[in-house]
Amino acid sequence: MKKQLLTLLLVLLFPAGALALSFSNQVLTANGIDYYDTGAETVVLTDTDGTADSSTAFLRIEDAGWASSNIFGIYEYQVNTEGIISVLDKLIVFTGSDSPTTATTLAFDLGAGTVTNTTSNETASIDGTFGLFLTANNITYYSQSLLNEDGRDHFLIFDTAPGAGDLFGATLYAAMEDMWNNGDADYNDMIVGMTDVAPAPVPEPGTLLLLGAGLVGLGLYRRVRR
Repeated sequence: MKKQLLTLLLVLLFPAGALALSFSNQVLTANGIDYYDTGAETVVLTDTDGTADSSTAFLRIEDAGWASSNIFGIYEYQVNTEGIISVLDKLIVFTGSDSPTTATTLAFDLGAGTVTNTTSNETASIDGTFGLFLTANNITYYSQSLLNEDGRDHFLIFDTAPGAGDLFGATLYAAMEDMWNNGDADYNDMIVGMTDVAPAPVPEPGTLLLLGAGLVGLGLYRRVRR
């Protein structure tokens, strides 16, 4: 939901210096480097050394009318043989009381298949591949658009690993739209950076066609058997 200008500029002051981060026309710019939406809908943990697997999340920008109540988190999901996605568990990362520059660490136990928000001490059954969600005005939007009741894509996911040194270690940024049917589609309602994660690979068109053909063949096989 747009409250100010479409172009946002956030300058964060740290002991090491300053970070100029801007977001305009669905392009994320940090210290002169432009980042574009990868098309990914899920996230993969890359810190998987088996001892201290973790990701730090940073709330960078929030420009929403519902900022005081918006909730950002991650979720575990599964996809059945018919391509239907189900949400199995969720973990809240940021709530409406959190403001830009807030950070928290997500500690993963990949052996147990769990993750803990070290700030709230809440734990959920989520492994190293997960989705992102935003709850706004009592509606939850997921990074996997098939889960959204309005069928729209409410998340832009940027691979910022090449500029990690300029982004205080954030290897991924997610920009979100919190309005039904994508509203004003400015995607600046909440922008979150995360370390030690990467956009999950997006299936190539050929792979999608093969998957679709396989599902059709499976359906025909079941019909013939009947």
